[in-house]
This record gives sequence, structure tokens and C-alpha cells, in this order.
Amino acid sequence: MKVKDVITVIEEQLAPIALAADWDSPGLKTGSKNLEISKILVCLDVTNAVIAEAVRKGCNLIISHHPVIFHAISAVTDDKEPVVCNAIRNGIAIYAAHTNLDFADGGINDALAEAVGLSSVKKDISGEHRYGKLSGLVPLEEFISDLKEKLAVPFLSVIVPKTCEQDFLIEKVGISCGAFDEETDWIYTHKIDLLLTGEIKHSDAVWLSEEKFITIGAGHYFTEICGVRKLTQSLVAHRLPAELSEASQAPFTFL
Repeated sequence: MKVKDVITVIEEQLAPIALAADWDSPGLKTGSKNLEISKILVCLDVTNAVIAEAVRKGCNLIISHHPVIFHAISAVTDDKEPVVCNAIRNGIAIYAAHTNLDFADGGINDALAEAVGLSSVKKDISGEHRYGKLSGLVPLEEFISDLKEKLAVPFLSVIVPKTCEQDFLIEKVGISCGAFDEETDWIYTHKIDLLLTGEIKHSDAVWLSEEKFITIGAGHYFTEICGVRKLTQSLVAHRLPAELSEASQAPFTFL
């Protein structure tokens, strides 16, 4: 089994490359497509700790969600790109499935919807978001408590506009994993009560506070790790020697 064979499985079945956003940079980041694979380590972000784990476990292919190389770079040196250099020194290929995995059927957004417990999950017209229903009308405070437990997240950023009361009942939830993309038309089109996303810029939070739906930011890591876990399971189901990284953790310490 070579790297190119794994790429074929991902790009043709699990996260079609055509789904990636125009601005995105998925694909092979280091290494050769002809590299014979020993084992695969799957992670959200590639760090030196993840590379050390790969070396320790005998993995020579890392599949990440976030691209370790995103923007154009002028040099690959220890001081400018230490993680990339570390991977190259250790003969590790790195492949990224980013927004194509976010939007794919069974991808990150679908995994998040499943983790939250939504039913009748559908795509919006762009295919970039999901929405579905809870089992019934749920008070906001109860939804927040359940969400923290389901996503194992220590805190949530909650935006409750003045048009929504604290005892507001939630039934239809919109899903947009990772960073909030500033798109809201689909939320009104599908009469969504609450948008669940990862991270929200302050300027976006200000205008979201004037909208007619509640927004929750559960953290970039916590809205996407469930999808990375599901990707690992899908690779294993395709009889690929993949395992989820233990070293890939949320970069924040919550005090």
C-alpha cells in the first residue's frame, strides 16, 4: 500500500477533493505519493508532538485535518518551518483533508450533528452546512449542559440576542464546524433556532448578537475532533492501518 492509494480512498470516497473551498489547500504536503506505508496516524493538527508519536508508533503517513502548509512559503528551514522539517527528517508524509472533509457526506459536519444527537439531518443549498432536529423542544440551559457533556468541552461561548430569552426553547439546530464563516442566509431559510459553530471573531459576535437566533461557539477543536475520529474509523473500515493520534490535543489550557 502506497501513499497514493490512501489518497485515492480519501479523495474518491471519503472526502472528494472537488468539495474543497476555492481558498483551501488540501492534499499531500510532504513526502512522496510512492512511499510504501507502514502505519497511518490521524490528527486534527500536525505538531512536533504528533510527529514524535508517529515515529514512536512506526507511522510514516500522517493524515491531518488542518494543512501543515497552507499559504505559500519561501523557505523550508528549521527556524521557519520546524514541524515540516521534522517530518521530512523522519521520512513522514503528511496529507491534509480540510474543507473537503468538512463538507463531505459522513464528514466533520455530519459527525458533529451526530455527536449533538440531531435527527433528520440535511444539507443547506451550498452543501457546506448541516441542520437537524433535537428529539423535542429543549430549553436553552438544558441544551447547553447536554452539549458540554456530549462534546467534552469545558466552556461554551453563547450569544443570546435580545430577541431571544434565556428560557428560549431549541428544536432545530444548524451546524457549521470550525471557524464561523459569516454566512447566515441558510439559517433563516431553514428557520433554525440555534447555530452551533467552533470559533467566532469578536466583530462577528457583535453583529450576531443582533440576529434572531442563538449562536454557540464550542471551540474549533471540540467541533472537529469528532469528525477526525470518524475519519479514522472510516480508514480502518477500508482496511487501512490507521489510528487516532493521542498527542493531537486542544491547544488551549482552560483555567
